[in-house]
Amino acid sequence: MLLETRHTTVNGMFWQSIDYLKAHLTPPEGFELDHLHWDEVDGLIANLERWFPEARASGERLHLTKGFYELKCQLKGQTEDRRIFPMVVKHRGKIVAMTTMEKDRDDLTVTIRYGAVAPECRGQGLGKLSQLGAEVMARGAGGELLYFFTTLRTPLEQIISEKYGYVLVGILPSSDREIFEDGTIHRVSEAIYAKSLTEADLFSTEGLCLTPRTQALWDFLRRAPAAQPQPSAKALPTPKLPRPRQEEAPA
Repeated sequence: MLLETRHTTVNGMFWQSIDYLKAHLTPPEGFELDHLHWDEVDGLIANLERWFPEARASGERLHLTKGFYELKCQLKGQTEDRRIFPMVVKHRGKIVAMTTMEKDRDDLTVTIRYGAVAPECRGQGLGKLSQLGAEVMARGAGGELLYFFTTLRTPLEQIISEKYGYVLVGILPSSDREIFEDGTIHRVSEAIYAKSLTEADLFSTEGLCLTPRTQALWDFLRRAPAAQPQPSAKALPTPKLPRPRQEEAPA
């Protein structure tokens, strides 16, 4: 279903309910969308540590702490409107995927903070629910721009993002940290994807003053061809990267 962005004003962004999300987004058969409840936080943290142990060194390691959910997230059943909405996907009552999205009332934007899928449920179409769910909630809250950072270590998120209309707007080198398989911590680069939720031109130069170098990059991104059909993400191997010794991972 094609959604229109709900009209809003500055400081007027409010998250819609989980029922609104369910009405506009259907997960793969056998799975259910839900809103994270406080009673599920301990179990989710334990799952995230198992699903993505490398996150212990990343900028989103706050997702491994109870305080993050208690102080920052709008959990199921809470009436206080908070910046971060945690969406979960369940299979037979158990959480098997999650996404957090954060709104900024001042500039009417929404960003996907973090997303994860249980290893045993990968390849079943759950990865796309992060981008699709965030778009539904962003439009429902009156957001005008949706954006997020995604790892360049694997191609999956890049493929999903481009398939669903997100535009590559930049690359941020060495922007995050991850624990590699040998236990060392390395800096990793991320791609920045965005989608306009209004009729505005994402690459409008109105009101801008660009240096020749910045203008050249801007023009390159604006002229980049639309994403072409890609091979199945399931068939793409995880790249084996060189692992020079760096700092040791935390115990």
